[in-house]
Amino acid sequence: MSSAAAAVPTSSPRASILIVDDTPGHLLALEGILTPLGQRLVRATSGREALRRVLDEDFAAVLMDMNLGDMTGVEVLGLLRERERSRRTPVLLMTAGDGDEKEWLAAYAHGAVDYLRKPLRPEILLAKVSMFVELYLAREAVQLREESLRERERHALEAVHRERLHAFFMQAPVGISITRGPDFVFELANPYYELLVGRRVTPGQTMLDAFPEMASQPEVLEVLRGVVRTKQPFVRPEFEVKLVRDGQPDSVFFNVIYHPMVEVDGTASGIITLATDVTEFVRARRHTEALTLDLRKQQAALVDSEQRLRLALTATQLGTFDMDVVTGELKWDARCKALFGLPPDSESSYDKFLAGLHPEDREAVQRAIALSWDPTGRGDYDVAYRTVGLKDGVERWVRATGRTHFQDDKPVRFVGTVQDITARKRADAERARLMAGELRRTEQLRGLSRASLALNAAGSVPAILELVTLKARKLIGANQSFVQVADGRDAPPLASLSAVDHDPLAPGAAQVAVDERGLFARVCQENRPLRLTREELRQHAAYTEAPPAPPPALPLKGFLAVPLVGHDGRNLGLLHVSDKLEGDFDAEDETIAVQLAQMASVALENARLYETAQAERRNLFAVLKQLPAAITVLRGPELVFEMANDLRLKLTGSRPLLGLTVRQALPELKDQGQVAQLEAVYRTGETYRGHEVPMRLGRDVGQEAPEGYFNLTFQPLRNAEGKVDGIVSVSWEVTEQVLARRRIEALAAELKEREQQFRTLADSIPQLSWMAEPDGRMFWFNQRWYDYTGTTPAQVGEKDWNELLDPEDTGRVLAHFTAALREGTLWEDQFRLRRADGSYRWFLSRAMPVRDGEGRIVRWFGTNTDIDDERRTLESLKRAEEEIRHLNTGLEKRVRERTAQLQEANKELESFSYSVSHDLRAPLRHITGFAQLLERRAGAKLDDVSRGYLSTIAGAAKQGGTLVDDLLAFSRMGRAELRQSRVDLGQLVEEARRDLMPEATGRQVAWQVGSLPTVEGDPALLRQVIHNLLANALKYTRPKPEALIEVGARETETEVAVWVRDNGVGFEMQYVDKLFGVFQRLHTAEEFEGTGIGLANVRRIVSRHGGRTWAEGAVGQGATFTFTLPRASPLEKKVETHA
Repeated sequence: MSSAAAAVPTSSPRASILIVDDTPGHLLALEGILTPLGQRLVRATSGREALRRVLDEDFAAVLMDMNLGDMTGVEVLGLLRERERSRRTPVLLMTAGDGDEKEWLAAYAHGAVDYLRKPLRPEILLAKVSMFVELYLAREAVQLREESLRERERHALEAVHRERLHAFFMQAPVGISITRGPDFVFELANPYYELLVGRRVTPGQTMLDAFPEMASQPEVLEVLRGVVRTKQPFVRPEFEVKLVRDGQPDSVFFNVIYHPMVEVDGTASGIITLATDVTEFVRARRHTEALTLDLRKQQAALVDSEQRLRLALTATQLGTFDMDVVTGELKWDARCKALFGLPPDSESSYDKFLAGLHPEDREAVQRAIALSWDPTGRGDYDVAYRTVGLKDGVERWVRATGRTHFQDDKPVRFVGTVQDITARKRADAERARLMAGELRRTEQLRGLSRASLALNAAGSVPAILELVTLKARKLIGANQSFVQVADGRDAPPLASLSAVDHDPLAPGAAQVAVDERGLFARVCQENRPLRLTREELRQHAAYTEAPPAPPPALPLKGFLAVPLVGHDGRNLGLLHVSDKLEGDFDAEDETIAVQLAQMASVALENARLYETAQAERRNLFAVLKQLPAAITVLRGPELVFEMANDLRLKLTGSRPLLGLTVRQALPELKDQGQVAQLEAVYRTGETYRGHEVPMRLGRDVGQEAPEGYFNLTFQPLRNAEGKVDGIVSVSWEVTEQVLARRRIEALAAELKEREQQFRTLADSIPQLSWMAEPDGRMFWFNQRWYDYTGTTPAQVGEKDWNELLDPEDTGRVLAHFTAALREGTLWEDQFRLRRADGSYRWFLSRAMPVRDGEGRIVRWFGTNTDIDDERRTLESLKRAEEEIRHLNTGLEKRVRERTAQLQEANKELESFSYSVSHDLRAPLRHITGFAQLLERRAGAKLDDVSRGYLSTIAGAAKQGGTLVDDLLAFSRMGRAELRQSRVDLGQLVEEARRDLMPEATGRQVAWQVGSLPTVEGDPALLRQVIHNLLANALKYTRPKPEALIEVGARETETEVAVWVRDNGVGFEMQYVDKLFGVFQRLHTAEEFEGTGIGLANVRRIVSRHGGRTWAEGAVGQGATFTFTLPRASPLEKKVETHA
């Protein structure tokens, strides 16, 4: 049988999809939608046809209409789920209507994976079905790989099995040979076989070469050819073959089994022969048969003599009995009494007759007597029975014949004869015993052959133990068998018990032991069989002196135990049988037990080897799954994925790998060189190692393949013949490390460049720069340090820098610097530093710690700035400040005097303002009043021109009053105290709009007010600013049919700018400087009313708040007035300044 693993098909597999609908048009539509999948589509037009299809093959998915002609979709689904084969097949139900809730609930309850409504969307249906197809194909691929793996494991185990089976064949006490081919060439013949045939058999010899005498026995060769032709075993006890043994031709008899060797393809390639020599037994049996034939002849002659002597025996009453049925009186002659073990002079009676019968025969004899006494019968009496020997105790076989005489249909006399048939019965019993023994041995050979096959197929150790106990009871004919195997792992031994009156699977069954009293240990220790009869067991010293096992324990009735011996001679356990059905255990029983134990030992070692291999394989796969590297096992020249650990699967996300070739699973690698490299490793068997190999690998379905870097190792896998049959691929993704290294290299280059720049910069700055270790030891100075101090770079570390300090400053400077080193804080100090010429200059020295990512100080960086000139200037400034301080004392006196003068002037100004208000208002009121009186008295007499003059006088007086009021307000505004608070500019705009609502009545005015901030200022004054600006915008847009007024603001870090924009008459920018002056106007009073003080008030109020004002505009295009307010009020600035 070939040991090569079964090849895995490399062609793309196809799945079958069943579509079920009773409408042909719907089936055509479904086929059109599903054709792009490239899978096999199977039709069914009814529920019953769908069930038949599912019985014939497996489907990746089933699409079924809910309403079929003969059944509903739910009914078909329920029947599908009853079958184990289709229980997990995905079923998608379709319906043309909306369906009710009960219907789709029933569908899901029966295991439907989806419920689709028509019309179906092709893309959705394709996506769902393709998912199930992919799952089905992936599952099939996994199953194929698992079957392939099991096949390879089986071949490996078969090799071990063959080796151990060969060892068993060579040691078995049964003749075993294996022949091959039509000429029956010997492949193997064990020593026992050569002993049976009386000659040496060399592998490679044909049957006729080894046994020339077979040429004259074509019937034997025909039997062998028939086994190969029919592939059926030939089992024949006492098979006669004529052989030359010890130089003499002889007829030899074998119990033989010719078993065909059937290969995987079903052909029979050879024959296994199992034979035992039963020549002596056959000769003994034939001798017995000859004696039996002679006895039969003698019996026939005796019967003839009995017929001739019957009358004589009756006349002489020799071996006769006579019974009066009416009175019950029974008469025996002396011969008859002797057959019942009685002396001639003893009394006879019917009760003695019954007492003298063997208990097992008494009932049959009574039935024969009753039948003879039956008047409806012939009255004949013929029965054989045993007598127990009432006086001598000798058991005899007796045949009694007689007849009953009737009178008036009633038995009256019962007479007959008796014959001693003990010798004949014993001969028959011996013949039956011999025949039964031979048949039993034949059955035992057959049972051993079947047991060998069954044990090799059992698989697990417990199954083997259970099978061995059952086979031992059956083959040897015992009521009780027990097998025990040492586990070999510091665990209790494994055991199996089979007994007639014990069922270990019965509910509540207890764990039952065998009352062996140390005999098992003796067998295992001596590693040889032990056989005891019942009597020998009772007299065995070790058994009788040992305490019995605690109940429940099965007692021993006879003892036969054989050791289980491994291939290395080590004891594995033992096989024990007890309580033989008939008699005690004999040598043949021991031979059968030894052969069965040898088979069991081989099966146990194979099972343990298989379990160990499986455990090692599981452990290996578990380790491979958890290794921190991406590991893949590829098999075959097509490089099919057999295994991929979790990290490898993570690299490709949801992309399927197992069961696919590298080219199918990872097509992006084809043009990158990795596939060619893998094929080269498979072809040459040389390991490939790649370092930081660039590779584009798709990380998920539908995603682009980003470039990454991997360390690769492709290791060839070799089979038992040393040929490459696979590759182990181990990869480590080092993308981050490569990119990090490149970044580090770039950073190092950049740092080197920056270091050069730093040194250049450090040498060019006017400060003396230096760097020190964390402990304060300086290791670098810039060139200016060397130029100033007159030292050289070679002296760094040899000469302490504090030697250059002025002795007066050394102690203070070192103390401060040491404290900064200890606390890790910024160091700053001023001291005198010696120059190369020996003079000292003042320097300001600063040093700051440089820390790493964990906050540890790695170095100190410091500078020394020459401040000698500044120190000298500062000293001069101090002297000047002293002089200024003396001057300021006189200046403050003059300021106080000037302040008093200003306060007096302010009081005079207030008095003047009051005077102007009173003195100017009085005449203007007189003018206005008298003009009104004149109009009332003479108005009717005046012409239009005079009334115009009068109106002009009144208007001018009113305008004069307004000017006086505005002028006073302007004057007071400059002196009024600011009352600072938070002011919401948006609220001020809304209040101003309400106040100016009458001005906008009857006009089309559009307001666009943006978000305005809250500022610090005087609410009353800022309200006046907003009111004046909005009033001007309303006034100067009056000529426009549709007025637009916008209010907005923008903020910066230092100030807030607020602007008011209109689409009014505008102005020329050359006159912009006049807008904010007192009494400055760009339009006449006839065009637009006003005094020219409003904008002046705006500028003064904004200026007092620390802001600015300006305007922009163009004639006919409107104007924009902007003012700013600082984020901090002037009061806050003043406080900050003083602070």
